Order: sequence, then C-alpha cells, then structure tokens
Amino acid sequence: MRSFCVLCGTSLVIPRATPVPIICQVCRGSATEGIAEGKVEKMGDPKRGLYKKFIVHRRDGASMPGKKHDGCGYFVLDLTHDRHAADALEAYAHSCRQEYPLLAKDLLAMVVDMDQRFGGRRRT
Repeated sequence: MRSFCVLCGTSLVIPRATPVPIICQVCRGSATEGIAEGKVEKMGDPKRGLYKKFIVHRRDGASMPGKKHDGCGYFVLDLTHDRHAADALEAYAHSCRQEYPLLAKDLLAMVVDMDQRFGGRRRT
C-alpha cells in the first residue's frame, strides 16, 4: 500500500492502511536530532526564548506539501501543566468570540477548568 509522509510528502510503501500519520525516516530523524547525544536542552528553560519544540501537522491533510497550510507556523500550549496557558486561551477566546462564538465558549470553559486545577488565577 502507498502512503505519504505528513511532513514532507515523500511517497512511502507501508504494509497496511493505518489511522495514524506516517512520518518518513528523514523527518523522524530531524524531529529527534540531538536527543541521543544529550544536546537537547531541558524544556521550560527560562533562559531560552521561542524555539522549535514540536512538529505539528493537520489531521485533514491540509499541511501536506502544496496544500493550503503547507509551511504554516503553529504555537503549541500544554493545557495540562502550563499555568500560563489559561491566559493565552482566554485572550484567544475574547479575540475570536464574534466570529467563532462556540469556540470561544469552549475555550472559556477550559480556562475555568484550568483555574480550578491550578488553584486560582495567576495575575501579572
């Protein structure tokens, strides 16, 4: 069966259909580059700014080469451990509420849940 790498679009032969995204060896290697050698700095380093920590692809295939979202940038939030993520979600909810009211409502519900988990809001 033939499939394609979700990151670079390389044609691949796989033994059977799979519901999970396929990533070729080249892309998989670049995603883990430096880990075995201990060259990757610990996550949450306050001395480090923005850097590439995640590889994101869209489930609908729109991030495949030549598609609408090929090469788009994404910013990932850890909604389970990052206490700062609630403020980001709240700001996004307020920004999108006119155009996407249901999304805004869902995001604000997540903020309430996160506030309870983290023991109240951190205000700066």
